[in-house]
Amino acid sequence: MIQSLCETHTPASDVRALEKNGLSDGALAKAVAEMEQGLIDADLGGYVFKKRVAFPGL
Repeated sequence: MIQSLCETHTPASDVRALEKNGLSDGALAKAVAEMEQGLIDADLGGYVFKKRVAFPGL
C-alpha cells in the first residue's frame, strides 16, 4: 500500500480541467490525505494510483 505520498503531480491539462469544473485545491488535498491512509480505488503499478474525487454539485 502507500507508505508516504511525497509528491503530487498534476499535468497542466488536468489543472485546466480541475479549474473549469470547480474542483478546489482543498478537495484535491483531501483526496491525497485519504490516499495516504490507504483509501485508494486501484493500484495501477509503478507508483500510479487511481482515486475518485467528487466534483462539487454532482
